[in-house]
Amino acid sequence: MEIGRAGKHAKRNALGCSFRLRKFNRCMRVPLLTISFCLGVMGIASAQSIQNMELFGNLDTHRDTAVVNPYRYSACWGYVAADGHEYALLGCPLGTQVVDLEGPSLIERAFIPGPRNRWREMKMYTHYAFIVSEATDVAAGAGLQIVDLQYLPDSVHLIKTYVWTDTVARPSAHTISQNGHFLYLNGGTFNGLRILDISDPENPVKAGMYSGFYVHDTHIRNDTAFASCLANGLDVVNVADKSSPSRITLLQYSGAHTHNSWTSRDGARVFTTDENPIGEKSMKEWDLADIQNPFLRSTTGTNLGLPIVHNVVVKGSLAYVAWYTAGLRVFDVNTPSSPVQVGYFDSYPQDDSVIFNGNWGVDPFLPSGKAIVSDMSTGLHVVRCVDDRRGVVTGTVRDAATNQPIPGVLLHFQGQPSLTRWTGSNGSYIFGFAPGPQTAHIEKTGYLPKTVEVLVPDTGTTSFDFVITPITTGAGERADLPRSFALDQNFPNPFNPTTKITIASPVRTEATLRVYNVLGQVVATLFDGTTEAGERTLSFDAAGLPSGVYFSVLRTPAYAASRKMVVSK
Repeated sequence: MEIGRAGKHAKRNALGCSFRLRKFNRCMRVPLLTISFCLGVMGIASAQSIQNMELFGNLDTHRDTAVVNPYRYSACWGYVAADGHEYALLGCPLGTQVVDLEGPSLIERAFIPGPRNRWREMKMYTHYAFIVSEATDVAAGAGLQIVDLQYLPDSVHLIKTYVWTDTVARPSAHTISQNGHFLYLNGGTFNGLRILDISDPENPVKAGMYSGFYVHDTHIRNDTAFASCLANGLDVVNVADKSSPSRITLLQYSGAHTHNSWTSRDGARVFTTDENPIGEKSMKEWDLADIQNPFLRSTTGTNLGLPIVHNVVVKGSLAYVAWYTAGLRVFDVNTPSSPVQVGYFDSYPQDDSVIFNGNWGVDPFLPSGKAIVSDMSTGLHVVRCVDDRRGVVTGTVRDAATNQPIPGVLLHFQGQPSLTRWTGSNGSYIFGFAPGPQTAHIEKTGYLPKTVEVLVPDTGTTSFDFVITPITTGAGERADLPRSFALDQNFPNPFNPTTKITIASPVRTEATLRVYNVLGQVVATLFDGTTEAGERTLSFDAAGLPSGVYFSVLRTPAYAASRKMVVSK
């Protein structure tokens, strides 16, 4: 199904339908100081308060017109095309709006119809958007919408609506998270956490499930899921083995209503939000030095007299917090225990009462430094925090044999969050983030995977070009080499105190083989370096470890797997 303008790239227009673009000339740049101004939105004028922010525009064109119980806007997320062109996706009562952020005006490029719902959330993987809601009627479009955005600005294509029926008859999810080529679907009629492998984005495959408590939202850092479970607190889960997630620790505290969480850049702290209309409505900062016993470092919000808090995301040293009727609040959290507010934008200036209205979500991860903000009543806003230090990395990926640029190369940047970029038709890519080192895993079918480190500058743009090596095929291919990556089960198992572990790789690649305990802590590193194509057998000696369950975990830029091991003494 094609949605948007009819154009030369309309390759999937099965239904032949298109929608005219909409344009809303409400784009302006606000001086960098604290001011109030008037915005006319749908004929309603209101004063908006802003501090240390630039405002670029507002778009409010998909309000629910129902007379009784109207639904409102919900989540937002950004999309960056291969050429760096930036777009915003906005959850609306009747679908998802796609908005062009370039140029002097915010322009709607497409609207993706969906089942009527008050909650809609989306995440991106390469040029695919994955959209969920709490709608349960399959006939009305309930399920996971998969939308191809690569043909923007001409059109977008609804590939399919993926429906899972193995656990519940009515598919829905409250929120969605993404890390690498895995999706994490939270809440809804399943209640827990559902993991999907999207290596083939158009054909998700169930990878695993976790059902400890109702999971409202999840933040993923490497192989750890921080699952927000409302009154049950924060459930920290090891998801290295997607088929068998296991609890690391459960953080429960008085007055908990843990709505979402996000870790600091170094992973030493986690921030939680308590969406509690009758209790403490705050953002909390927890120290993770001892993952089994996190301790509270700070509480923010009650001291500011702020209303209900909703979502927090962390970019570099800044925490962006959607604080409902108090609008967007930005805090410098670089110094532990001492969050300092450095900016705000009140998208709901009517009042600061304790109601579920105003700023729903925020995505500050666009290369330009712009942050997209969703307001339940006034739609999409685009801002930029003056204190948001960011840099841009660009470059070209080339074939080592021909020196030709390679299109369609995936670059997985392991930041917070994990962001996947890819090369366009000219082999170029663009990535922007907070300053500092970033690790990227580069992969392309037919080429050896590669792990590189780039340094994102404080400001401006820097260039990093990469060369990847094609895999020898045909007559030059060795028949004795493995055809795929593999991590074999250790033998013997159970064991005392030694066992052997065999790994296999079809190519020369960087790899690590580590052993973790059930708390997610590394107890042994068996290999960390470059492994040649072939099989390698390593020994693990658990003489100094207590009896119990352990996990061997193999990671390469293109593969990850784990196996359960039992030490029995």
